[in-house]
Amino acid sequence: WLYSSLMTLNNPEGLNLMNNKYFDIYYHNEKNHRFCFRSGEMVYEEFFTDGALLSAGWNASGYPLNVLKNCPTYLNSKRYAEPFSYNIELDGQSVDFNLEFVDFKTEKTEANETAVLTLKSKIKPVIVKIYTLIDGSQMLSRWLEIENLSDEPIKLSRLSVMSGGLESL
Repeated sequence: WLYSSLMTLNNPEGLNLMNNKYFDIYYHNEKNHRFCFRSGEMVYEEFFTDGALLSAGWNASGYPLNVLKNCPTYLNSKRYAEPFSYNIELDGQSVDFNLEFVDFKTEKTEANETAVLTLKSKIKPVIVKIYTLIDGSQMLSRWLEIENLSDEPIKLSRLSVMSGGLESL
């Protein structure tokens, strides 16, 4: 009863907010490429800057980090040994940095939205595609596609599909 009454007070139109499947992917090409994934009230943000894709932060308020005044803003990537949003090692060499931005695309349906960020390594002859899918739940799905541009085989030495810094109080 208390929850229902509070929902009525905060939601006079009577919308069923618990079943509202809101999702949105926002891309802003400012001095750094910024990607904001909002699904339900989950928000995850990343920056592509200085040749690397960096984790910028998470929150459960539903608002992008740049509008939250009383909360920590973006993660300071200099505080982390490995601030990258993913980790890939090929033949023992990290390809998490020294990357070139190629493309960013989204595809939205009634059920979900998928983003594809395409990066090219300057260290190894590969293209990395980072897929992120959101569907209105408090979760996101992520997978990577690594395309070998050379005629020689490349060994995958390490893979972390999601990584980066964690916020601390």
